[in-house]
Amino acid sequence: MAEHIDLQTELNQKISVSSHNLQSKYKLLNHLDRVLEWEKNGLTYPILVNFTLTNSCSHRCPLCTSRDFLDKRTVSFEEAKDIILQLKEVGVKAIGLGGGGDPTCHPHLKEVIEFIGQNGMEVSLTTNGQLLTDGIIEAVVKNGTWIRVSLDADGPQLFKRMHGMEEEVFHLVVGNIAKLVEARKFFTSDVVIGVTYLIGAHTVEGVYNAAALAKKLGVDYIRIRPFFTWDDAKKEKVEKENVENPEAENVEKANAQIVQMNIPASISKRDGIQRVFPPKSVREPKSEEILRELQRCKELEDERFSVSYPVDRFQTIRGENQRVHKMCYVHHFTTVISADAKLYPCCMLEDNAKYCLGNLKEKSFKEIWHSDERKQAYSKINFKDCPNPCMLEKHNELLWAIKHGESSEEISLKEVLYAVKVPQAHANFL
Repeated sequence: MAEHIDLQTELNQKISVSSHNLQSKYKLLNHLDRVLEWEKNGLTYPILVNFTLTNSCSHRCPLCTSRDFLDKRTVSFEEAKDIILQLKEVGVKAIGLGGGGDPTCHPHLKEVIEFIGQNGMEVSLTTNGQLLTDGIIEAVVKNGTWIRVSLDADGPQLFKRMHGMEEEVFHLVVGNIAKLVEARKFFTSDVVIGVTYLIGAHTVEGVYNAAALAKKLGVDYIRIRPFFTWDDAKKEKVEKENVENPEAENVEKANAQIVQMNIPASISKRDGIQRVFPPKSVREPKSEEILRELQRCKELEDERFSVSYPVDRFQTIRGENQRVHKMCYVHHFTTVISADAKLYPCCMLEDNAKYCLGNLKEKSFKEIWHSDERKQAYSKINFKDCPNPCMLEKHNELLWAIKHGESSEEISLKEVLYAVKVPQAHANFL
């Protein structure tokens, strides 16, 4: 049955935007000028640029999806300033500082954050939280829209398993999160502070206590995401050892193998097949437990604290997600700059040579964006090289619906009207 909407009633209704809904799939509708320009001309400048300042990282996460290219490549402060000014020139509205490596390993992170703020763009910071100095904390609290710390644990034991770091580092990270909350109060800032938690069969036992810890620390939210890994060899090894006996007792054996795996820092490049980790024989027996724990975490919510997770991405623990859209369009609205000043469509295709859009050491951002080189690179995008679903999935679904009139059942006309009428929280961060 078609959805019936009284347009006059909807347009007259007073609507407020929850500051907790930071992952709205309709953010692009707050940028109708860019969307319409793209729909008409097939080209528009990006709203958001994710900028990897450095490939250096202070942690040794065994399952890091960026470990293929962690090294010492770093954009100098002068190069960073020049790039930021180029982004300002073409109308970029927000810059996300993440990785790649960890941005706190960049010697001039504080100054970069301040420079972005001084030039009228929004800035966010994603970090493991270990090297958050008082200067960086003050800079991000005064200039940032949001900061998110990858906590991924409820205590030192799980933290070591996840981040490869000792107990004192866990306590340092927790202390720095508390410092962020205190600095926000001291500087009367409205920066949003959050933590993330990667959940899988080998981490599900800690998610509720991690969420409770986050709430106790005074952050605004915890974002829980499912594990993905590019590591086919390790996955296939565990699957092979478990294929003959995928019973409940074998789950514990497989979990132990996962924890004990010594994944080397030097590993073959991403091979174009996105894998879900842990393997199927481990994932399926734990799927219901994971979903139960997610719901239990939601019970911690109140007016000051929220728990969120990408529902579509968690569908992968029960089966493959089916895409409605046949092409990726969202790369027109967001892009990634790597630590060697090269452009890529997104973070999951970063450092993949066939998807390099251009090099900022050779051409300006404007030249690259209008170049045949960029067009040739993004025309090669193959969903086999992408996670399914990817974190930008919902934006692609919306753009496909706009371009082709074919949409998933999850796109609601009423929600679309709301999104056009009212600014979405963090609308510049897709």
